[in-house]
Amino acid sequence: MGTIISEFDLQVRYQIYHFFVNHCVAPSYQQIANSLNAENENVRVSFHKLHERHMIFLERNSDSIRMANPFSAIPTKFKVISGNKQWWANCAWDSLVPYELDPCTKSKELGMQSSGLSEGRNDDHLA
Repeated sequence: MGTIISEFDLQVRYQIYHFFVNHCVAPSYQQIANSLNAENENVRVSFHKLHERHMIFLERNSDSIRMANPFSAIPTKFKVISGNKQWWANCAWDSLVPYELDPCTKSKELGMQSSGLSEGRNDDHLA
């Protein structure tokens, strides 16, 4: 049957995305526990349940988030800049999503790095 995702797990997932959008980095389970006023261990277990269901991805043998699509916690070829914020995306398609998650900015830039070269373009019309 697999892992059952509870309402609490969905709240944890929402807070993970909220944290990524606002802070441009992956949160720790302790930071999410603090934001939900929840026990650290309950949130740590929730991280692993979400990982088991492929709703987020943790580093191997760790409690640290590696990916919460479209966000990557590690640098990739797909860097997204929106105003004074920047994120790493997991692929070209994922790099379009953060634009919609941060509606407060009007200037957006999408860049892809390949072989040490960087190509950027202004994509205000994508928002």
